Amino acid sequence: EYLLMNLDNLTSLAQQAVQGGASLARQEHNPALTPLHLLAASLDIDFVTQFFQALGVPLDTLKSAVTTAIQALPRVS
Repeated sequence: EYLLMNLDNLTSLAQQAVQGGASLARQEHNPALTPLHLLAASLDIDFVTQFFQALGVPLDTLKSAVTTAIQALPRVS
């Protein structure tokens, strides 16, 4: 079952994350948009990176872990 969403109902930052995540999923030939794609795209948004920095999360380590996890996802040709 597919969930259809109207991007117009999202904030501009949420739209940016969804569009960036979808682009990344296509680029990586992943068959579905996952929370990992959304997280990866969100890490390009200043507000999100500032949030993680405030929590003391090492961004380079987080980005590397997310990239590794995305590369392990199933791919379609």
